Amino acid sequence: MRLRTLLDGRGLVESPRWHGDALFFSDSHRRQLVAFDIAADGSLSGRRTWADLGDSAPDGICVDAENAVWYAEVPGRRCARVAEGGAELAAQHGRHVR
Repeated sequence: MRLRTLLDGRGLVESPRWHGDALFFSDSHRRQLVAFDIAADGSLSGRRTWADLGDSAPDGICVDAENAVWYAEVPGRRCARVAEGGAELAAQHGRHVR
């Protein structure tokens, strides 16, 4: 699978993110965080929904040392930290999220 095929013409702003042997991608339209396995040759396989975010539309993402994903939700004016499966572990709300 080529990254271009994955993105389907979307721009690379804050996503995707690599962590270890996985690639994470925020899919704002589907309201999901998606993960892929990265092979030694750089090819992608094992596409899976890492977290279904319900009403939240993820924007920028980062993966922390505990393999949780932080994502920005611009309309909700918050950043949230989620585990695989979508359980919200933490959130920061407000005008100036830090």
